[in-house]
Amino acid sequence: MTLNALVSSILTKHVEWDAKAAKFGFIPSYKPVVTALLQASDEASLDRIGRTVVAPMWKEMASFWFQNSSEESILDLLSMRSRHLPFVQSEVKRDGRRLTIVTHHELGPKWSIVMRGAFDELVRTSFRAQPTIGAGDTIVTVEFSVP
Repeated sequence: MTLNALVSSILTKHVEWDAKAAKFGFIPSYKPVVTALLQASDEASLDRIGRTVVAPMWKEMASFWFQNSSEESILDLLSMRSRHLPFVQSEVKRDGRRLTIVTHHELGPKWSIVMRGAFDELVRTSFRAQPTIGAGDTIVTVEFSVP
């Protein structure tokens, strides 16, 4: 990688993510602390956090980043997050009205519970669709058709 390419990627990350994330309330955290907190939490609480904190946060972030919280903006936000957060990667695939979102993360099976709740709430409220969600230790897959 050339020096110009490196500087360009650093500036792009700062403009697209870091500056806005700091204004939005993100804080740096030590991954082992986060995973230990997740492990100490029960599944019902984690599901509730996904539904009541994470899903609304994604909508608010889309509004903050893109000045609207449309379905398209939310999908753009999930893709942008993947470009700038190395421990959470999401891919959005479209086949006509059918969408599949696959998220890989490094925070363990309890984070999958949070993500499952968040995606269930997000798809039902923002996309007005019934999702099919599969969750493993590090992967969460969401499939739904947009009406």
